[in-house]
Amino acid sequence: MALIFGVVNAIVKPIVKALGCAIIVLTLGLFLLIINAAMLLLTSWIAGELGIPFHVDNFYPAAFWGAIIVSVVSWVLSAFIPDGD
Repeated sequence: MALIFGVVNAIVKPIVKALGCAIIVLTLGLFLLIINAAMLLLTSWIAGELGIPFHVDNFYPAAFWGAIIVSVVSWVLSAFIPDGD
């Protein structure tokens, strides 16, 4: 599951972020929650196609709150792990 989510975030998310950069700036970054929720829904769909038992029922509240959790965990991990810049 983590592998699928990692691939989706590595390939699809940068493209979506580039296309929606104006909306991200306009909403002061809150649109990133929508993008993360969409990535969770896409991961759920791919997992279903591969027969992996992972399912996100709907956008709100399941994917939205999952996106908040993913964002908080990413933020905390980025505080402790240097990114190599």
